[in-house]
Amino acid sequence: MSTRSTWSLVAISIVLLLSYVYIGTLPEQRQIAAFKARQIFDFKHSAIVRLSIKTAEQDRFEATRVGDAQWAMSVPYEHVLPNNLVWEALTKVVEHLTNENIIEESPEDLSLYGLDAPPLIVEIETDDQALIQLNIGDLDPTQNNRYAQRIGNDTVFLLPAARAEDLYRSLKDVRDTRLFPGMGYADVSQAQFTRMPVDDPDEILESSVGMKESYGRNEDATWTIVEPKAFLADQSSVGNLVNEALRLQGDGYKDAPEALEDYGLGSLSWASLSLSDANKDVTYTMHLGWRDDMADDGRLFATMDGSPSVFSIDAAFLQWLPEKAGDFRERRLFTQNLKNLSKRLSSVHYKDTHQEFRVDLDQVKGWKLVEPAVDDTHQVAFTNYVSGVLGFVASEFVDEETM
Repeated sequence: MSTRSTWSLVAISIVLLLSYVYIGTLPEQRQIAAFKARQIFDFKHSAIVRLSIKTAEQDRFEATRVGDAQWAMSVPYEHVLPNNLVWEALTKVVEHLTNENIIEESPEDLSLYGLDAPPLIVEIETDDQALIQLNIGDLDPTQNNRYAQRIGNDTVFLLPAARAEDLYRSLKDVRDTRLFPGMGYADVSQAQFTRMPVDDPDEILESSVGMKESYGRNEDATWTIVEPKAFLADQSSVGNLVNEALRLQGDGYKDAPEALEDYGLGSLSWASLSLSDANKDVTYTMHLGWRDDMADDGRLFATMDGSPSVFSIDAAFLQWLPEKAGDFRERRLFTQNLKNLSKRLSSVHYKDTHQEFRVDLDQVKGWKLVEPAVDDTHQVAFTNYVSGVLGFVASEFVDEETM
């Protein structure tokens, strides 16, 4: 076969392959084109700068874009923290809304479609200052779509019911209920817990001497007590407190309470917890109030600095709080990892008023009692002795009375 014939076959093969690929993508291309033809809006979700939702059960709430995937609530209250992920997802739902079928171009009776008092109203503002209102009404007979109408255009059309359900949200759905948002365990550089003193001779309330203790994290990620006195902290106690605080979620929000004192907060708050992120120079402080007697699952009223909202948290969080100053102090006398420390021991010297002995570690024979010298040393007994010594825990420190 000549070179020219060979290249001709190669060219034909390439053309056939490209044709096959093109033909294979035609159905997908047609589907995409058909979907785009049905789209109600011609803008991208990133072009939406304000979004408002009103439902049959929920008064209007609204958020404004303040950055890339960052939002700020404006209605009903500016102090409500937005759930940025949810708001961004809602804009994507709006972008992909479709007109499944035109029902009536000039309807005389909107009540036939539930559009005289629509159960869902969505208002959209785009970066080119376009203002759009979309009213969404009742389900159609198939239950797969809802009637919809864009204000300024009388046409009633069908919109997928699933997309309408995606937009049918409450204020609870779109707010960030985390108490310490954007903060992970590794971000927390300092924590402070304050318990107010309670002196109640009538014993209506549980008396408490009160305390204020601050915990800082060193460069090696070790927690220490920094106030009122500097001590090594029990790593598990402080770590659990921080971790459990970061997991807390608010519920039952009251965004405009008449008085914080009605919930044991404000001047009646009995405790507060602050977590700080030194890198971001931000500190969040939570104040604790009374138990919510109306809650069946054990809740506790709380509020955050900078926000008038009252909410409830799981009262089980109380188990992670210190009762008094010094509760989170490291009480082990040997604070290194016991397993690693026992491996590094080479000699043990013990002395009291009645006896004295020294045991050295022989890399071949193991532990050997050298003072007083003996021929044989009970390895198991001495290993247990070392483990017991390394596990010594102080029950009381002489300086604790002044804390």
